[in-house]
Amino acid sequence: MSTLDYDTYCQGKYCGRTVVSEVNTTTILSDCGRCPWGYKPDAGSICVLCSDIPTLYDWLFLAFIVLLSLSLNIFAIQVFTNKKNPLLLHMSAVLETVVASLLTLLVVEPSGSLKFHGCYVAELSDWYSILYNPSPDYTTTLHCTQEIVYPLYSMVLIYLVFLLVIFLLIRPLITWQLYGIKSKLSVYFTLYTIPTLGIVHAAGAGIIYYSFPYLTVVASLLSSAVYLAYKDIVSLKSLLTSKKHILVILGHWLMHVFGIISLTQLQYPLRDCALMALVPTPALFYLLTTKFTDSERICIDDP
Repeated sequence: MSTLDYDTYCQGKYCGRTVVSEVNTTTILSDCGRCPWGYKPDAGSICVLCSDIPTLYDWLFLAFIVLLSLSLNIFAIQVFTNKKNPLLLHMSAVLETVVASLLTLLVVEPSGSLKFHGCYVAELSDWYSILYNPSPDYTTTLHCTQEIVYPLYSMVLIYLVFLLVIFLLIRPLITWQLYGIKSKLSVYFTLYTIPTLGIVHAAGAGIIYYSFPYLTVVASLLSSAVYLAYKDIVSLKSLLTSKKHILVILGHWLMHVFGIISLTQLQYPLRDCALMALVPTPALFYLLTTKFTDSERICIDDP
């Protein structure tokens, strides 16, 4: 125990002390260690409650996780379902995602509210406090591992657990009753995907947090080009004649817009809106120039 003076500072970047009691003008503190869940050490190594309002970037990070899980879910339905129009499964996927998201917000403090408070994310190391446990005497380790970025790290895991449970309650029944046992691969794919997302998040949450805007922009561009090439869409006419093609390309454009918003956070609305207006440009450029790269149009004269 110690009183509140210059000796309160703890070794270790993320170690802190909690207030045990206050006697007259003296504050008695605990020994250095991890702060309680929902707290983080301040500049004086005192554990303080995480009460910051989440930033727009924090909300976009959570939205990225939700959209990623939904996109993989829809991909599994589209690829592994035998029926040509699995609309009911798509609606089920959206419903599962929305319900899991709402339940996650409701269980996080303050409980019963769609809002949450947390700790401000200052740097990449905040996500990996386990790597910063100090060894004061070089023989024993002071374990101060905790969720410095509360509740962003745990919220994603809670969401994935809810999503998996809701998925197991709804999807197998709909798939096997309406689409047949041959469509079971879409269920199995998702059963592997959700735990995999949890493992990736557990190991690389900090990297994902700082890189997801770039990943979204690049992935939307590449996947759009792959889809156009795979479906042999070589002109605007071939694109506009299919509702499915239009919906898929619009989905890619929306993901691109989401990436731009995540990158810019709409700090300069006029500039950012101009960037978003250019989102269709890569796809239009592909459609206008693909005929020049068609191998069947290249004539090679025999020597």
